[in-house]
Amino acid sequence: MSRKQPSVERETSPRQTRADVVRQRRQGTKNTGSGSKVPSGSDQALRSAQTYPVQMRASKLDLQVVTDRTQRLRKRYDIAVGSPGAELRLPALPSIRPSWRWLSIALCAALLYGIYSLWNQPVFVVTAPRIEGIKRIPERDINLLIGVEGRQVFWVEPAQLALRLRAAFPDLVSTRVEVQFPNRVVVYGVERQPVLTWQHATGAVWIDQTGFAFPIRPGWHEGLPQVDALDLVPAQAGPDTLGSLANPYIGRQLIPQETVEAILFMIPFMPDDTPVLFDLDHGLGWRDPRGWEVYFGLDVADIETRLVVYKAIVRHLKTEGIIPAMVSVEYLHAPFYRMER
Repeated sequence: MSRKQPSVERETSPRQTRADVVRQRRQGTKNTGSGSKVPSGSDQALRSAQTYPVQMRASKLDLQVVTDRTQRLRKRYDIAVGSPGAELRLPALPSIRPSWRWLSIALCAALLYGIYSLWNQPVFVVTAPRIEGIKRIPERDINLLIGVEGRQVFWVEPAQLALRLRAAFPDLVSTRVEVQFPNRVVVYGVERQPVLTWQHATGAVWIDQTGFAFPIRPGWHEGLPQVDALDLVPAQAGPDTLGSLANPYIGRQLIPQETVEAILFMIPFMPDDTPVLFDLDHGLGWRDPRGWEVYFGLDVADIETRLVVYKAIVRHLKTEGIIPAMVSVEYLHAPFYRMER
């Protein structure tokens, strides 16, 4: 009977060193028929042990996508009802998260609405303008020209209105329009002061101290000396841009200032209620109540001396029984008279 020999089992050390692991890996490589390496379980364990964690940093695009998805999340609500196993599912609602952009839009909308509301408030509607310094021009004419009554005060242009007033009314020396909030418009004006009434073939105009002609306003011309212009105005007094088509004498320097001063100087020496005569050839004079015209020229600074000469001529004509048509003392040392005009 054969005796069994006890089997010898190879004991492996429960603890393997790294050298043993490497030796076993090499041994497994040699046992493969082909030249390829087949990793053993120990090799895989070693590799997994030698693997280190790698951290990846997300890009900006990935972060933006995640953020957008988060903002689009919707909340779903499930409500239990009385029956077992039954529930009521409500529709999902978008999750709204307010931001500074929405707040800015809301503030802009509120501001625009406030501006629109203030713009159309009745408190900013202009009533009848207040007029100061203008007495002779009717207020209705001024209101009709500027046309601000019933308009919003924000649309009133003071400078343009002042220019329009001066162009339409030559009897204004200066004008100024002022806007006073919330709804008041004030018109300030300085009027020309007439000193003469100039009567000509096409009508009559007022003359101020400088010789400027402007329209006569009804009810204000009483008591002014009257000048009857028998001829056209002097050639040197050409029209300006304010001349009226209906009356070419209006809005222009009609006569020189020296002529106005001469007329005013001569008036006290004239007979009462007698108009001044103006002639381009013979100057200033008047119509004598005895039936003829007398002229003293344009330079009447020595009117008293000229009057003495004139009275002497009248005595001579009376003695001779002559009734002339015109007597001229324009030239002090060469007076003359005419039997026909």
